[in-house]
Amino acid sequence: MEHRRYVPAFFTTTPPSTPASKDRLPGTPVLAVTRILGDGERKKTQAFSEIQSHSLFADKFGRPGRGNDKGAVENLVGCPRRNFMVPIPHAVSWEELNAHLEADCRERRIRQARFPVVKSLDSFDFLAIPSLNKALVLELARCEFLARKENLLLLGNSGTGKTHVALALGLAACQSGHRVRFTTAAALLSELIEARDEKHLLRFQKQLAAYDLLIVDELDFVPLSKTGAELLFELVSQRYERTSVLVPSNLPFDEWTEIFGSERLTGALLDRLTHHVHILEMNGDSYRLKQSRRKRNSPSDR
Repeated sequence: MEHRRYVPAFFTTTPPSTPASKDRLPGTPVLAVTRILGDGERKKTQAFSEIQSHSLFADKFGRPGRGNDKGAVENLVGCPRRNFMVPIPHAVSWEELNAHLEADCRERRIRQARFPVVKSLDSFDFLAIPSLNKALVLELARCEFLARKENLLLLGNSGTGKTHVALALGLAACQSGHRVRFTTAAALLSELIEARDEKHLLRFQKQLAAYDLLIVDELDFVPLSKTGAELLFELVSQRYERTSVLVPSNLPFDEWTEIFGSERLTGALLDRLTHHVHILEMNGDSYRLKQSRRKRNSPSDR
């Protein structure tokens, strides 16, 4: 194996005054190592040392015969390249460029939120659910509650649009620059239990803590196991007064014990969820059922 390593072209920004740069074309790869010494030491070339001194980066070289080292070094180079050294789009003004970059960031946040479908408040029929406080929903869509670390609970019977409102508020949060994660209770608990079994629960909890808003849908569909209830309580406790949680539920609070099993655990969880909270009442006839009846009674179906 040839014991030489090259610096990627984007690291070749040597100062114009250095001797190494006088006879080298811009973007030309620079020979970094001339000799591998004992104990993993390398004899670096003068050109590479000048680049390192100018650009202030740490070197990390692969070891010959260790194939996994090559991937590790490439990953170190690729991470900043993917996240910071993206091509600048063509724009005729700074305003157009900023608008383009902001749109890209919004689209990335929406993808990372993992919404099953993207819905907005524009498509929600407020007249179908008279019990819903429209003014409060529109105020919440400004996402100021996230800065105050407040929670949202959407309570009402099935089919009244709780998931639609949750998705719409999540979309508004993404568009306002916040990180959002949408999940169902079953999927979340599956991830938590898998992370615990594979000994990286703490890392997964830290990943969840990075989201400004965590939306947990379908919480009351099935009773939770003792382990699942404890993991969910731990998650809510970690987010308490730090970040926001949004939970749609078909059940009133006095029936949440059916989900979590333990009255003590249910009381402690509700205490944290409802300390700083906005509660949206969404009781009424099933919106989906009314739509189904309307379709069956339409002239085209007769």
